[in-house]
Amino acid sequence: MSHRSFFVGGVAFVLGALAWHPASAVTITIDDFVTVQNAEVTASAPPDVSTGSALAAAGVIGGERDLYVEKTAGADGERVRARVNPNGATLLRQTIDDANGRVVLTWDGADGLFAPGQVNYAGLGGVDFTTALQLDLLVTFSDISGPVKFVFWDATDLSGNTHATTTFTVPGAISAGSNVLLSKTFLNPLDFTAAGGTLAGIFGNVGAIQMEIDARGVEQEAWDVRFDYVRATGTPPPNRAPEPSTLALLGLGLVGLAHRARSQHHHRNGRTAPTKA
Repeated sequence: MSHRSFFVGGVAFVLGALAWHPASAVTITIDDFVTVQNAEVTASAPPDVSTGSALAAAGVIGGERDLYVEKTAGADGERVRARVNPNGATLLRQTIDDANGRVVLTWDGADGLFAPGQVNYAGLGGVDFTTALQLDLLVTFSDISGPVKFVFWDATDLSGNTHATTTFTVPGAISAGSNVLLSKTFLNPLDFTAAGGTLAGIFGNVGAIQMEIDARGVEQEAWDVRFDYVRATGTPPPNRAPEPSTLALLGLGLVGLAHRARSQHHHRNGRTAPTKA
């Protein structure tokens, strides 16, 4: 093999070795619904009535879960209730009688506030969700179809105007004990809508997250639904620019191969021809 062929082959090997690296799976837990928390409204509505709490919680991004329950329609005694981990069941359970309302969960760090409009947009400190591929919501029961909306805020914009939103449509007729996984891809504009910035910029620096289970519509009256977890999972495709360390390794590899090729070439040219008898 010529020194040129050796060099070209070596370059290809180095490039291939540096380009190929097994990507490890990523899981960012937003809430595994283990820490117990409850909120319930039974007074007649309208006008809207609400309650809630902010609770330090394990297994929750930012260390605190803000739970808000609102009743928008229904007679006195008809409840709108949310329970987390009732009776040792690690799930979020919304129970609504003959009424309408919504349940809102906010993860924005430890601020002690629970109302949907009291969001600390930088409370999570800037979590990078671009290391994961998608948002996963596991549904274990739903008797009626309804919308569940998520908002992710950019930590650098304290006005809250820079955010990404998506809405899951939870199917109805999901029997108890089922596991129906709903997913949305973070950087897919068909799944998320960005406002005030780009999806990559927002998901690269998340400061707050909010989940709204919306049963205010007539079709969602008496909607009972249960969720097992909210997580970010998966591995995004390897389409990023090489890291500086990778480029440095590539440079060293090419220099080493070039030096070896030159050495072999000089060695062959410097050998003494055999003497004829």
